[in-house]
Amino acid sequence: MLATFFLLHGRFTLRWRMGARTARLIAGCASKFASNIRLLRDGKSAKAKSRISLLMLGSMDPGTSVDVEVFGPDAYEALQEFTQLFTCGPVQHRCPHQDCDSTPTLVGYGGGRVLYACTGSEQHSWEVIEESSALTITDLESDLSSAPCIHLN
Repeated sequence: MLATFFLLHGRFTLRWRMGARTARLIAGCASKFASNIRLLRDGKSAKAKSRISLLMLGSMDPGTSVDVEVFGPDAYEALQEFTQLFTCGPVQHRCPHQDCDSTPTLVGYGGGRVLYACTGSEQHSWEVIEESSALTITDLESDLSSAPCIHLN
């Protein structure tokens, strides 16, 4: 019996800064699938299962366009997961804390919750809860700077 492989493509606009923690989240997400997953930006390509490869794409701020190419037996499921990842939460251009101008990175998502952390000297962290059309931003008391990236259930 022959396996069926699909090649699927999606284009997304980043809602957050792509940093090391977000690269870890993306690589963890990609590692759940048998398919080959690549991120493409400005003629550069990166293996989504490799944090190093993702970081070689260079600095990416909110508003940057990224293409996702998926090839393999579970391509449809992988692209669905990446669609959820790249469309979760509102656009975050800067930390919501007064006097902090750093750009947030995504550190977790799922179940209507999105976790962010900033790279400023204070290393703020917060969550956004998506309920119908209302968003609630809540400061997190614990420091997420050393926490693993997570996909919330």
